[in-house]
Amino acid sequence: MGERAPETKGHKEDDAGAETEVIDAGEGDPYQQVEGNPNRFSLHSNLSMGGGKATGTYSIPKEARHIFVNEILYNALVPTLPQDIKDAGKLVRFTGSDVPSIPINWRFAESVSALKAFEASMLNVLRKRKYGSELSWVTIDTDHASLFFMSPFLAKVVEDGELKEIARNPEKLEKYGFQNADLHRASASPHRQLATNIYETKDGRFYHVHGSMNPDPTLEALGMDLDGDPAEEYESVSNRFQEIVREFDSQELDALMNDKFRQAGTIAYSTEEFQATEHGKANKHVGLYEIRSSQTKQPASWWPENDSMPSSAERPLAGLKVVDLTRVIAAPTITRGLAEMGASVMRITAPHLTDLSGVHQDLNWGKWTAHLDLRNEDDRRQLVDLIREADVVVEGYRPGVMEKYGLSRNDIFELVKDRDRGVIHVKENCYGWNGQWR
Repeated sequence: MGERAPETKGHKEDDAGAETEVIDAGEGDPYQQVEGNPNRFSLHSNLSMGGGKATGTYSIPKEARHIFVNEILYNALVPTLPQDIKDAGKLVRFTGSDVPSIPINWRFAESVSALKAFEASMLNVLRKRKYGSELSWVTIDTDHASLFFMSPFLAKVVEDGELKEIARNPEKLEKYGFQNADLHRASASPHRQLATNIYETKDGRFYHVHGSMNPDPTLEALGMDLDGDPAEEYESVSNRFQEIVREFDSQELDALMNDKFRQAGTIAYSTEEFQATEHGKANKHVGLYEIRSSQTKQPASWWPENDSMPSSAERPLAGLKVVDLTRVIAAPTITRGLAEMGASVMRITAPHLTDLSGVHQDLNWGKWTAHLDLRNEDDRRQLVDLIREADVVVEGYRPGVMEKYGLSRNDIFELVKDRDRGVIHVKENCYGWNGQWR
């Protein structure tokens, strides 16, 4: 964020004499419409990217901008964006080295940077609409953004002015109040950890074996021991898994894992292969998310102000009450982001539910956590009371889990039908909400 930026618009003739609109954010971050396609934009070739020296061939900040503009802001599959979002998007600068700071062949830093730019732009629009703030500059460092998925391993506790390394150490985590929730000992040894990894199959394909929170079923499916030496080297363990997995054809292994042992493994599909699957076809109309509105008569509104935690442009989500029904990584990351913007997040879990304790020092950042056992009627009643006060409910459990406790999406809408505002119910999953893998 930072100072306001001037906005300029003009017109420019290309080499063929065709006129295209040029949109300039004011400090060397312009993009222009592609002739014949009003929803596609290209960057000026002389764009200075900052941070790293431009090579003239490929630049991560430049590609991040391309993804942000073309694949998000002007993507017809990303629905119902606020009208101000494109103005906010002009005020995003991408800086960083042209070449990957982490060697990887996917557009990793580029995609994360584009998503963080989208998040920042949406927040910029919210600040303008709710608080009357001017749209501000946003700077995305693509090198820093590439560390987003690794943040649990970078988080440290400061004690008496000293940094304490606690990641992946259950004893140290418990010392600082992070209960060990690895009930199935998924992290007990490299042997159990590497039940989640990608290995080559007999037919030359690759398969993502997934041990999830309990590696036992995956290890049983592969005919392997359930335990291993905690001191064994990762390379030795990986080689052992590779030898076993190479005995299977990819389709054979996929059927074994999913149909018989009900594990979350998958063939490593190319983009084109995934799009050709029945599930890919069922989701071809979906972008980053889907929005489904209820038939409520409650008008759209901001959340109520809270005197003890007043909201402001500096803490834009302060006072927003979020009930966090999530575990593991993906969905807790959503609610951590809300907490970082000022929301009051109450995470609900239970002692009998396994979880990834090693990420709690990062993904529980800024949240309260409480234990409620939904098998108990009194605990269910307490959760219902929390939801009745909530502005947002985020759920990351498998389909049907919350329904059996009377907390489906429709149940939650019913709980708040008589108040003056509605509720936002967010459901996260891996494969989307259409098709056979949902």
